[in-house]
Amino acid sequence: MKNRLRMLRADRYWTQRDLAVLVGSTRAAISAVENGRREPGLSLAYRIAEAFETDIEEIFPNERGALERGPSRTVNLDLPNNLEALRTERLWSRAELARRLGIPVTRLASMERGRLLPDLLLAGEIAELFGKSLFDVFPYRAKASVRSGPPEAGPCASGPAAHEAL
Repeated sequence: MKNRLRMLRADRYWTQRDLAVLVGSTRAAISAVENGRREPGLSLAYRIAEAFETDIEEIFPNERGALERGPSRTVNLDLPNNLEALRTERLWSRAELARRLGIPVTRLASMERGRLLPDLLLAGEIAELFGKSLFDVFPYRAKASVRSGPPEAGPCASGPAAHEAL
């Protein structure tokens, strides 16, 4: 999946480790996402967008067919979303929406209940199908774990030297 992560990070003189600390991830995960080897989950994508104070779509442009959908992730907490409301507004049954998305009805039901978090590509397809932004379909509540600036990891963590290391 193509993204603007490296460019945005370089503009702020952040290392991959700086960004990983900001979003509660690992440097390896940030590297894999940045280099297109891994698609971020929706939660990580939101935290990255929050760290850069922008929308997910600005960092991860929606490219149909760029990657096959990854697995959805089961979560323990109810994650609010507007899937059911948007579906019923269109007068679509759960089976109809599942067919349009090419996913099992049980998977869609779990997503509507907030028990299953879709991967970023599927979330983008859902938002596009409804003509909404990702945030309109999957509102994200900011957590205190995302900091407002880069971590203070020492003189090599930020500044021109870190930028040259890219």
